[in-house]
Amino acid sequence: MGQVVLVKLRMVSFACYEYSVRGVAEMAFSILFIVISGAKV
Repeated sequence: MGQVVLVKLRMVSFACYEYSVRGVAEMAFSILFIVISGAKV
């Protein structure tokens, strides 16, 4: 029973980690895009 909880916890933590990494990447890309488009103008 404890092992199942551990696996679920690991899955949740991995999902949160993946989501946060994706959010940071998207934020960096959007900032980069704004900087590039601002430099063009």
